This record gives sequence, structure tokens and C-alpha cells, in this order.
Amino acid sequence: MNIKKQISRLYLYEIVSGLQIVDAVWVFFLLERGFSLAQVGIAEGVFHAVSMCFEIPSGMVSDTIGRRKKLSQSSLQTGFSV
Repeated sequence: MNIKKQISRLYLYEIVSGLQIVDAVWVFFLLERGFSLAQVGIAEGVFHAVSMCFEIPSGMVSDTIGRRKKLSQSSLQTGFSV
């Protein structure tokens, strides 16, 4: 596969993965379930704080043991958690 085709596919992947429609849908879901806008905001804040707390150590681990090993490990963990 030539480099232009690879780059176009990478751009397409980044666009599709960046949409993250679930992020918007779960806010509407919580509002429909009776949560106030303040409660939804607090839940969103907690979600992002927890994501940050786990993202930083994950980056440190990938720097230590190697990115490829960490990506394969996280893929396995994601597969088992679904």
C-alpha cells in the first residue's frame, strides 16, 4: 500500500474515532433518567478526572515496557471487560 493511501486511511480513522457519539448520548440518557444538569456535569467531571488519573500512569508504563507491549496488554484488557 502506498504512503498516500495509508495517510488517507489514517485521517479517516482519526475522524471516525474522534466523533465519539457515545459521549453526547450518555448525557442525554442521564437527563432522561431524571438527573439534573448539575449532576450530569459532576458525573462528567468525575469521568474525566478518573480518565486522567489512569491515562498518566498508562503513558509511564508504555514508556517503561514499550508501547507495543502496552497496546497489546490494553487491547486484551478491553476485550475481557466487554
